[in-house]
Amino acid sequence: MSIQISVDTVSPKLDHLLRQATNMRPILLAMGTEFKAITEQAFDNPSLRLAAWAARKKTKKKEIGRPLLIGNPAQMSRAFHISVGPDSVTIGNPVKYAKIHQFGGMTGKGHKTKIPARPFMPISKEGVMPEWAQVKIAKAGAAAAKVHLGI
Repeated sequence: MSIQISVDTVSPKLDHLLRQATNMRPILLAMGTEFKAITEQAFDNPSLRLAAWAARKKTKKKEIGRPLLIGNPAQMSRAFHISVGPDSVTIGNPVKYAKIHQFGGMTGKGHKTKIPARPFMPISKEGVMPEWAQVKIAKAGAAAAKVHLGI
């Protein structure tokens, strides 16, 4: 699973400033690092999630008290990586069940099991970020831009 963000989608004002830069990689890295930090913190801090995580169905006695996320949530929270291109940054996670947790959907044998979305990344299926996340990411980019552009 990968999410790609670009400066113009987060902050048009920052995008205008950065058009002066010839190498945007340090700024994009700062923005991606902030996005990744928000995502990693959301595993333990529900206030950073787009929505509350749905409870598991308790269909069997042995499932009572099990974590909400399938697989190894600690491994998934540590598996995010950042890839910086000339004009965008991609934040990804190679764990096969990361996407199903972020967006929800059908899985299992014959795709008959519905997993509700339990989002940890601050971005919706439609690619929309809440304003608070946009502000944090834009501030990280602006701080890096000041250093990079010497302003």
